[in-house]
Amino acid sequence: MKKALHKITLILALLFSATTLTSCGEDFWDDVSDSVWIEDNLLGSWQIVDIFAEYYEDCPYYCGDVMDFYSDGVMQSRSGNRVFEEGYWDVRGREIQIDFNGDYKTDLYAYVRDMDYNYMLLDVRDYAGKYATRYTLKFVRY
Repeated sequence: MKKALHKITLILALLFSATTLTSCGEDFWDDVSDSVWIEDNLLGSWQIVDIFAEYYEDCPYYCGDVMDFYSDGVMQSRSGNRVFEEGYWDVRGREIQIDFNGDYKTDLYAYVRDMDYNYMLLDVRDYAGKYATRYTLKFVRY
């Protein structure tokens, strides 16, 4: 009886550790499906409607600026008809990475906090300027 109880306890401990202490493979697939969904829905033009920054000068963008994302990986920022910035974009998980100067280093990381077909909220880490800055951009489909 004591041996059977010991074996049952050992089996339960093994089952508990196998089911609760291991990571789930679904996390990877969620990131992949997020990437595909974001990439498919990012294409087109997005207008900035709100900016949240600790200091106003931290953000190089203004409300009304538009970002265009093209299927060939090119991204343009424009104010009216004037293009003031161009680069290459890529999506990894929920993060949009943009390289402005073609050196294959990410100049702007934008975490997609929230997104649907007509709305996008990005938490941005911007390394393109003199200092690394952080700000949040709220977009609507343009």
